Amino acid sequence: RNWPGPYAIDLLPLVVADYTEVTVIDVGGGAATGLSQIASSGIDTWVHYILVETQAMCTAISRFDAPIMAMPDLPTVVKPPVIINVASTLQYIEGWRHKLKQFITYSPEAIIISNTPVSEHLTYARCQTNGRNRRIPAWCFNQLELDNALQGYRRRYYIEHNQSLRHKNAPAPSVQASMIYYPASSSR
Repeated sequence: RNWPGPYAIDLLPLVVADYTEVTVIDVGGGAATGLSQIASSGIDTWVHYILVETQAMCTAISRFDAPIMAMPDLPTVVKPPVIINVASTLQYIEGWRHKLKQFITYSPEAIIISNTPVSEHLTYARCQTNGRNRRIPAWCFNQLELDNALQGYRRRYYIEHNQSLRHKNAPAPSVQASMIYYPASSSR
């Protein structure tokens, strides 16, 4: 299904709204973007918000009086139920399959991956230019490889954004997509 805008709708508040209390692990959530989305949505959910970011971002966040636990690594123990919000960060993680396995160890109620490049071609790395002269590697995922890496979870929501991308020398065209994965045994 295509969404008319170029970017993802805020999926995190849609998932969080199903709970009265939930732990959100926001991986690569920048300046607590996920928490901002939840707060501005007006939902009545008690959220234990854990931001997993760079040490520099964690230090910056700690200066604010905000209900945020910021850390550079995934937490060892969390209070269930858990929602993992990886947003678009997965494309920048070198060992993305291993990271998905780590996420699954929390037995999350949902895993949200948004505004992420996918293709029908096998997963490949490409160069993304950020800023004037800064280039970083980024994955473009084969949708089936991504689905298979999330063992025990099924993709229940998928939306492509009208943001078709072409990169020089890329093996195949890609689209930006957002997905929500739920446990395969879940009725959601």
